[in-house]
Amino acid sequence: MLFESEKNEKEKIAGYINSGFSDIQIFRIDISDSEDENDTSLVYKISISNDKSLVTEFDAVTEYTTLVNYDGNILYREITDKNGQLAGKTLYTYNDKGFISKRELYFGNVKAIDEVYEFGNYESGEVNNFSADGTLMNKSLFKLNSQKKLIEELKYNSKGEVEQKYEYTYDSEGRMIEDRIILINEQKTITNYSYDENSNVIEEQTKDNSGNILSYNKFAYEGNKIIEELRDSKDIKLRKFYTYKNGMLQSIKFEDLIENSIYIWEYRYK
Repeated sequence: MLFESEKNEKEKIAGYINSGFSDIQIFRIDISDSEDENDTSLVYKISISNDKSLVTEFDAVTEYTTLVNYDGNILYREITDKNGQLAGKTLYTYNDKGFISKRELYFGNVKAIDEVYEFGNYESGEVNNFSADGTLMNKSLFKLNSQKKLIEELKYNSKGEVEQKYEYTYDSEGRMIEDRIILINEQKTITNYSYDENSNVIEEQTKDNSGNILSYNKFAYEGNKIIEELRDSKDIKLRKFYTYKNGMLQSIKFEDLIENSIYIWEYRYK
């Protein structure tokens, strides 16, 4: 799960840098019955340094700022609060194969956790999480297939007991078609994925032990650009519509079917 979140973060940062712009602003427009009463507010402001090594993301809602140093990999991430005080940071170290070997997590300026990655033959490895005083808090063992894709992860607590197990299955083209999350009490969720001819995910469906559908997500594309998205679960029923101009994302229209509200994220580039 960690690998996937880091991959998504890396892809987001690379997208900002490769956009060709140095300033990206995202505004939220709340749609009311009267167009004269539509409310517009800044959501995010993203700035890219001239040498493309630094990306700054300002969250206008929380007033927190995230600074990321990037050189093809994320080197460090710093978060400051609205008063300019350091809220936390993460430092990254990589081995000569490009695999992450260590993450150092700080709360403020105080180191909280060391995540140490160890790889054997690059088909298996482990992540050990140590507290600041060197005490082992928990660890994960994982296996990769011959394409270096994660196929299994076991999460252990400090007593060496398995608390969670993740299993991943891929098709002949290397696309994930199923993931299973199994908890210590044998409760599990199974998510299945299906793809279009361009290998874009078009459906995700998650079920529990008894086969009950927990969530269903559906996606539509033009080429490789997403144009419509439906997310349906107990707590979320949301439609999203994407528009583009000159290949760049221009807006996302959100239709919240639970709150019965409509709002738009508008992207402005400089």
